[in-house]
Amino acid sequence: MRFKIFVFLLFLSNLTFAQQGKNVNIKGIVLDSNNQDPLPNTFIYLKNHSEFSILSSSSGEFDLNYPNLFKTDTLVISLLGYQKKQIPLSNLNQKINQISLNQVDISLQEVVVQPDESLFEEFFTKVIENIPNNYPTKKHQFNAFYRRVSTDYNEYTKLVEAAVLIEDYDYKRDIYHSKIKIEALRQSDELGDVDSVLIQSFQRLSEHIAKQVDRMRANSMINMGFESNLIRYARSPNSIFSKEDYKVAFFGSSRFPVYHSLVGTEIRGQDTIFHIAFGNTDPPKGDSFMKINSRNFGIEEFQLIPFTSLAFKHFTQFYMKYKEVEGVYYPEKIEYKTMRFINRDIGSHQVDIHTFWFDDVQTENLQKIRPREVLDRDFVIETRSFDYDKDFWERYELIKKHPLDPSIKKSLERFKSLEKQFEENSKK
Repeated sequence: MRFKIFVFLLFLSNLTFAQQGKNVNIKGIVLDSNNQDPLPNTFIYLKNHSEFSILSSSSGEFDLNYPNLFKTDTLVISLLGYQKKQIPLSNLNQKINQISLNQVDISLQEVVVQPDESLFEEFFTKVIENIPNNYPTKKHQFNAFYRRVSTDYNEYTKLVEAAVLIEDYDYKRDIYHSKIKIEALRQSDELGDVDSVLIQSFQRLSEHIAKQVDRMRANSMINMGFESNLIRYARSPNSIFSKEDYKVAFFGSSRFPVYHSLVGTEIRGQDTIFHIAFGNTDPPKGDSFMKINSRNFGIEEFQLIPFTSLAFKHFTQFYMKYKEVEGVYYPEKIEYKTMRFINRDIGSHQVDIHTFWFDDVQTENLQKIRPREVLDRDFVIETRSFDYDKDFWERYELIKKHPLDPSIKKSLERFKSLEKQFEENSKK
């Protein structure tokens, strides 16, 4: 991560950031369905792109801005004490949308979180203290599906999909020891405007820095996506979840405070799940948040958009969702979003979105991954290194569970079908 920031700052003085492409504004007011009172601090976000989110004002009003390419998404409206509502964006109008929420009876169990700094600090402390109990303590494997989509303004420009076998270890052990085996890979053409000279400059700079440091973040896009699981680093020095640094990360300082807001709860069986937003604005915007199970203080969902005062937004985004299996939390989904450095038109309109979906975890009778099968952390996906097996992808269950959004497919097929692109970009 330090390398990416260094490279970005190095080029910042010579690059002009492009303006955002065509965006859409959804305006509205959130009301109590019984008495029509406005509902302040309602958490409003896109279901599949929750980095686009906002809290309603003191008068219940909101104005959410998002890229037009997400027009097939769903708006989620959530407030503590009210039934969550989901509305397809296509059902909303461009004027003022009036949205009513129904009150629900909730029973907060075991822990009651109030918007008081001391209580939030006590709660977060218990979350950190329980990480050794809540996350893996032995070797395990997943079958996983990886997808990377790249954007440029309101169009998608690249698709990579891979079926992978992942072997990971006790969370005390360095994540760089994990193994990834590619079972199958396919990719589309690159429709973005690629500046090969600039990319070569970045590569040379990366190689130069790699000679001077002991460990670098992976160059392989697939490894980079898997290693963006921030909770996986909880027991490492300088982790935002470490006992030494979590207070700075989640509570800040007198000069750079971090604010918190309880924006919702979910009752799941006997468990109460708290949805806590945090950030460097008061109240927080809601684009960085945690969902925490009050029974065991396990983090079930976590999203972080690093706080910045620079002119651009959403330079990097981390999202992870966990599922509990026999008292241990294993990743269910990991998403890592970062700006692309492929030409001089750098900005938050031009990003790579890496997503992993994980199948059921295996802790016994693990499949052996031979050393020659392990994906090199410096592997460059753009090389034609894999055959395209159409039959495999038609049978592959994980892609059936997570099909490609039609808007992405339409954008990528501006010139020829994806099937044709997969064939042409396979191993020669």
